[in-house]
Amino acid sequence: MPDPGKFAVHTPESVSIYILAGVTTQFLSLLLADISDSIKRWLVSRFNKDDKASAQAVTIYVHGKAVKSILGRSADDIEDVSTYLEGWDATATRP
Repeated sequence: MPDPGKFAVHTPESVSIYILAGVTTQFLSLLLADISDSIKRWLVSRFNKDDKASAQAVTIYVHGKAVKSILGRSADDIEDVSTYLEGWDATATRP
């Protein structure tokens, strides 16, 4: 029988960032761009410090709605996966 530890599926750890203050659309766009750039720099630094670090998903919420999500698997594999959020309800009950 194979050792299950050798075949374990590693799920990403996750971090959520919430923006609750009322801001204009223009300021929100700048804020999201700045936060996204900071997240990407943090992920690169995280993976450069520990090449065995688990995958990390970071989601940014505005007034409870997921608007931006970034997934990092390694320092060379960091991508914006926000298109997968379309139609996703963060408030829905999960099984």
